[in-house]
Formats: sequence, structure tokens, C-alpha cells
Amino acid sequence: MSHRRHSRNESWSVGPITGTVVAVGPGARAIQRVELREHREELAAALDELREALSRTPVDRTTRGACEECVRSLEAETRKAKLDPKAVGTLLGRVASHLKSAGVVLRETLALREPIETIAGLVGTSLTVLGLL
Repeated sequence: MSHRRHSRNESWSVGPITGTVVAVGPGARAIQRVELREHREELAAALDELREALSRTPVDRTTRGACEECVRSLEAETRKAKLDPKAVGTLLGRVASHLKSAGVVLRETLALREPIETIAGLVGTSLTVLGLL
């Protein structure tokens, strides 16, 4: 455990923590590096699930087209030699945004939420950022 006292009567202590990435204290930053080579099959399966769920989701043509384009971009990203987790997170956010704009409540749509959560987990993207929590 680390305990440190700073000026201005600030103090904090850090005990045992379980997490993917942790930053503690004023101005602290944490960076997570994700290696996805071993997860590519799982990622591809989650993208297939997402595509299938989108095909069954009642949305207008424009929303469906925008979501399908995002999924195609996600697939292209996952085929790259060096996958960019930030790009994947951005594309997932776009899918979530399009669906939310069409009135789909992702939190209540398990068929869509599960593959999005799987993909987000594999690339280390916050579900809060995607509007799922």
C-alpha cells in the first residue's frame, strides 16, 4: 500500500486494487495498452452477433445503413495488422449513438448490448462512454 501526504492538506492512500488501469491523485494519468492478437476470433464472433442483432432491430433505413457502415468499418479495423483500440471504441460509440438517436435503449436490448459489451471489453472501452451504463 502506498500513502503519501501533499501540501494543501491533501492526502490519499491506495490499497489493494483490482482493475485494468488505475490512476490516483491530482493530475494522475493511466494508459492501458491492449494486445488483441489472441482475441481476434472472439472479436470477429462478437461483430457477427452485432450484425445479426442489428438486422433484427426495428429502426429506419438511414439508421440501419449508418450502423451497418460502422460494423463494416469495425471489421476492417479488426483485420489490420495493428488494431487501434481507440478507433474501435470510436466506431462502437457511433453505433450506440445512431441507435440511441433512433430511440433504441441499448441497456434494455440484450441482443445488441451483449456483443457491444464484449467488443468494448476486448478493446478496453468504457461502457459509460458508450451510454450503456
